[in-house]
Amino acid sequence: MTKNGYGDIVMMSMETYERQMILADVDAKLAVAEEQITAGRVRPAREAAQELRKKYGI
Repeated sequence: MTKNGYGDIVMMSMETYERQMILADVDAKLAVAEEQITAGRVRPAREAAQELRKKYGI
């Protein structure tokens, strides 16, 4: 909907809104991950998995 020729209100289904919120959350998490990779804060996956197994006893 517009007000004085400018966008003012958006209406959408709850399903669409929830999907958009999930996608925004994923995008934010990916941005953080990319920053960590660029900064060199990474570890081999096997090492991380072993630590998690030890921590949670699996």
